Amino acid sequence: MLRYCLWVNIICWGVLPAVEAGEISRVRQLMGTFCEMTVDSPWSVEIAAPLIGSSFNEIDRLEGLLSTYQVSSEVSTLNSHASQSPQPCSPDVFELMRLSIFLSSQTKGAFDVSVGPLMDYWKLGPPSTHLFQNLSEALMNVGFQSVSLEPKARTLSFQRPHMKLDFGAIGKGFALDKALNILRAADVSRALINFGGQISAYSENPDRPWEVQIADPSQPNKIIATLKLISGSVSTSSQIEQKKTKQGKRRGHILDPRTGRPIQFKGSVTVVGPESAWVDALSTALAVLGPEEGLQLLETTFPGYEAVYLIPRKSGWTQKTTKNFGQYIQ
Repeated sequence: MLRYCLWVNIICWGVLPAVEAGEISRVRQLMGTFCEMTVDSPWSVEIAAPLIGSSFNEIDRLEGLLSTYQVSSEVSTLNSHASQSPQPCSPDVFELMRLSIFLSSQTKGAFDVSVGPLMDYWKLGPPSTHLFQNLSEALMNVGFQSVSLEPKARTLSFQRPHMKLDFGAIGKGFALDKALNILRAADVSRALINFGGQISAYSENPDRPWEVQIADPSQPNKIIATLKLISGSVSTSSQIEQKKTKQGKRRGHILDPRTGRPIQFKGSVTVVGPESAWVDALSTALAVLGPEEGLQLLETTFPGYEAVYLIPRKSGWTQKTTKNFGQYIQ
């Protein structure tokens, strides 16, 4: 259930590729992709650059907790031992788990943090020591309802023997929220983080929002819409790119946790809202649900979050949006 954000590109307000005077940008590779931070700074580069570095370091720290690719990470330890006995969680992991289970419930399992066994089965994650013989066996070990949290002890346990957590559809958004909080706490007046295509931004001046461009999924140089973002996050999910191979067959990378299979929706969905972690998970959930069910869920259950689907047709794309999505259109 990895979420892949490819077609959201950013430019600075009123500028083409160049950086505005007073803006400082830095790029670092984190969580397997590139992360670019841009801030408006009243200070010199010598002062602002270390501040951006602190935000990068926060993402790097969280990757050390959440990555299933690092055998020493906290999540890898939970995946190895939580089916045997309750395992202690750090404050960050416990916070993210509570949010993940809540969103798993609210999306009726279209987003499910326990999707790890399916990632193993379809070979979409790191090499696994437990190989499921068939899809039904993997699916038997998926289900957020079988993850138990004990708030007082701050522990986590699995009720099924081969369960695994996977934060691929929410971890990057969670890290974005934490990194942006560092910049805001330092009184940076305007900041934008482009993390592998997911955007998190804020501006104290509503007359100087950021522009976020949604591109044609099949023609990345063709812009379909430009959004105005003052404060919030944007995430796009699509099955078009990032195909994987299993038994010689090409498969999509977004899985439906309820069926265990790659989703059939061939378009893309972009979600906009105040919290990056929520936007991250919801873009995956809405890709799983499809336009009709996805838009209904967002409008009835998640106030403050808006979405646009790009649905493929014989020539071009049809757009379907939530009722208030137009507030972000330039």
